[in-house]
Amino acid sequence: MNRYKEAIIEFEKVRDLPFHISINGEPDLCCEGKSKMLVERLNDLNVFARLRIGFLKWGMVNLPKSVTDFSHDERCSHFFVEVKNSDNEWIFIDPTWNEGLKKAGFEIAKWDGVNSTCLAFECEDILSPEESIEYIKKIDYETDLLKNGKFYEALNQYCDSFLN
Repeated sequence: MNRYKEAIIEFEKVRDLPFHISINGEPDLCCEGKSKMLVERLNDLNVFARLRIGFLKWGMVNLPKSVTDFSHDERCSHFFVEVKNSDNEWIFIDPTWNEGLKKAGFEIAKWDGVNSTCLAFECEDILSPEESIEYIKKIDYETDLLKNGKFYEALNQYCDSFLN
């Protein structure tokens, strides 16, 4: 099996882990955790991959009032993966949403090993690879959880409601 066929399999395995933002030290399976996991797995297959950061506004995401009523920052970072495809071109792939979340109206990324996938969120800005590295170094998770923790809990509950 060639490394890109294996890479597609790894992408699907990571993508289909149920989305979950880590709040109490449980595994981080949101965009950040899944993207970090996928970068590691792809690099292990000698498929060059790196993290990228974009920014979204939660108001642009189709979420129910039961989630959005909780206090949260409107602007949020979004992690996804930039990978060098079999044509030696850099493309974006995004393992954020698991298959079950199709029922929530989220577009589920499908990757063919060559072309970019959809991104889980429409990003208003996307940082360069170097800017993404610098941004990651400065993330204050403790402050983020203090400000957005209840919103994240509600989002987790909403996404969990679509699990089989």
